[in-house]
Amino acid sequence: MEQEVVLTTCLVGRKVGQALGVDPEADMLGHARTAAREAAVTNVDWIRGTADDLRIIAAGYGGVGAITVANAIHLMDRDSLFTAAAAVLTPGRGLAIIANGTPLWLQDPAWSVALRAFLQHRLGVRPTGYCGTDDESRSTYRRELTALGYTVDEIRVSYTDTLTLEQIVGGVFSAMSDRIPERKDRDRFTTDLGEALAGTDPFLEHVDVRTLVALRPGADSLAGTSR
Repeated sequence: MEQEVVLTTCLVGRKVGQALGVDPEADMLGHARTAAREAAVTNVDWIRGTADDLRIIAAGYGGVGAITVANAIHLMDRDSLFTAAAAVLTPGRGLAIIANGTPLWLQDPAWSVALRAFLQHRLGVRPTGYCGTDDESRSTYRRELTALGYTVDEIRVSYTDTLTLEQIVGGVFSAMSDRIPERKDRDRFTTDLGEALAGTDPFLEHVDVRTLVALRPGADSLAGTSR
């Protein structure tokens, strides 16, 4: 669960009666609970699970009003996710698929170049995956949603931010999936990565956020969004 996802869930929690944050990693959920507590957000339930558990989770809450998915969508069974979402979403509600910019290891600044070299050395392979943020993947998601009857619009927002080392580490761990280091090795990974990025700060990032907003089949299209 990346820092941005935790922040988004907490922000949503301030606007609704109840929010849910779902992640398969217990450590990430622990971080999320701490972040929510520090932000004085008390109406978010943090649940250990995956997209495969969507129907069960939603049943426990009597359905859900909206679902957000970030870059981890490239690891999911999208057909099952999109089908389950249509079944559990309340009428007139939808699914937001958020691409929060280019992956950290594929950007142009010196810190990203150093991160790319570190991961290539550490993992033994050159990191080239876009985690579903590229144009081709986004077009594929749109086609799949449309084929299932969703009405799809896209919203774009850009911003510039300065990352912390903790945020970079969290982003890398979220993307590593089954290659994430064992818990006992994560402190060493973080220390080694910090040394690899030494001298490349500030970790300035320009982010182009692209959000596909898909209303459940049968609902009206969103107004005032760009396509």
